[in-house]
Amino acid sequence: MPPTEGAWIECQLGITDRKFEIESRDELRMISQHMAAQARQSLYIYTRDLDPKLYDTEAFIETLSRLARRSKYCFIQILLLDSDSVVKNGHRLIPLQQRLDTYIKIRKVDEKYKDYVSAFMVADDRGVIFRQFGDRHEAEVNYNDPSQAGNLLKQFTEIWEMSAPDPQLRQLYL
Repeated sequence: MPPTEGAWIECQLGITDRKFEIESRDELRMISQHMAAQARQSLYIYTRDLDPKLYDTEAFIETLSRLARRSKYCFIQILLLDSDSVVKNGHRLIPLQQRLDTYIKIRKVDEKYKDYVSAFMVADDRGVIFRQFGDRHEAEVNYNDPSQAGNLLKQFTEIWEMSAPDPQLRQLYL
């Protein structure tokens, strides 16, 4: 049963085991920020183009910065399908990743996986935001679903190992 609008504010990462669906970009942005802010160790993001409306906000970037600086055991891994728009339009995540490159890693998805159309975020191996179609805002959310998180992380790891850092996102020293 989906919570009433805004009820996700009460959800706790690793505790609240309730699947619900969202449909609006604004709610997806707020839930992504809310879940990421509760992460204590890891965040995995599989995205088409770093979804600027979701991940290029000051609040989200500050959340990632806090997570990356929390301890030497925290990490953020991002798989990116297309970096062209990120390079062309800029994105606040890129300078953050360049400053904290030990803790935040971005790889461009290998050609073999270009047809995978979904997008997702997994927080602390438990919280999941899954979008069947990565270019849309409809998503399934659960703050405590280790089974789905495990399945997505298995897929993420397979793609991660076949992917490489994107030379377009490297910092240029002049």
